[in-house]
Amino acid sequence: MRIHTGESLYTCEHCKLKFTDLSGWKCHMHIHTGERPVTCEVCGRTFTCSSNLKSHMHIHTRERPFTCEVCKAKFKHSSGLKYHMLIHTGERPFTCEVCKAKFKHSSNLKSHMHIHTCERPHTGERPFTCEVCKAKFKHSSNLQYHMHIHTGERPFTCEVCKAFN
Repeated sequence: MRIHTGESLYTCEHCKLKFTDLSGWKCHMHIHTGERPVTCEVCGRTFTCSSNLKSHMHIHTRERPFTCEVCKAKFKHSSGLKYHMLIHTGERPFTCEVCKAKFKHSSNLKSHMHIHTCERPHTGERPFTCEVCKAKFKHSSNLQYHMHIHTGERPFTCEVCKAFN
């Protein structure tokens, strides 16, 4: 019932996170102590709680208990199914606060925030720097392409005339 009411009886004294049940609180406390008391008997990997071990065991058993009702694709974890369902629903839950563009995944939104769209700068951040000339780029792929200037490498060949680009 506490799950439905939101009542939390257990609070972490380190980070003030609240829990509705004792087992969840105990599992969480291992994060702060660094303790990993649960061990996989197959590979020896350790975990903070048994629920994490149970999820991990799908790797060894090759079990895929989560099935897409639309296309019958199977997944090891519920998070994989949830991620997959965005294909069918078309949902784009991550929204750019600047231009309101919508994305399926948070990583796509993060990448988007490095660019300029809607004729307005977003962050303007250029986190990728050339070690040779200190030029800065918004995307790692742009830096990689730029490096051909310094190396003289011409990796692209025209398929028609076999000339280098």
